Amino acid sequence: MRLVVDANILYSVLLKTDGAVADVFFNLRPLPELCAPKYLRHELQRHRSRIAKLMGKTVAEVSIALELLLSRVVLIDPSIILDEAWSAAHVLVAQVDPNDEDYVALSIHLNCPLWTGDLKLARALKAGPVTVLSTAEVRDLFARQ
Repeated sequence: MRLVVDANILYSVLLKTDGAVADVFFNLRPLPELCAPKYLRHELQRHRSRIAKLMGKTVAEVSIALELLLSRVVLIDPSIILDEAWSAAHVLVAQVDPNDEDYVALSIHLNCPLWTGDLKLARALKAGPVTVLSTAEVRDLFARQ
């Protein structure tokens, strides 16, 4: 199974390595193919200093942890996403958070669920073409397989 994962999930894994999100991220079996737009790397690196401060770590330590997490994610060039997916994503996230457009467009393009912990985004997408899964729903989905 393939899932689009957003930055919110990776922030959760970084900030609480013994939490439920980290457990699902690292221990699901069978391992899903986690995908994200290449923008994810930039977004995570942009917040390295703040993450380091929250974690009580150095920026270098956080950079290493980010690379470890990103090694688990297939980063996809947004240029392959069809214009129709971009248009639909733009409409869906315009009133929520335009920064989520890349994740939603990729989810539409790949026709696969979006794994996010962003409740505002999940509510906004509830009636749309994107299936949004919480961490608990991802865990339960894989428990049934």
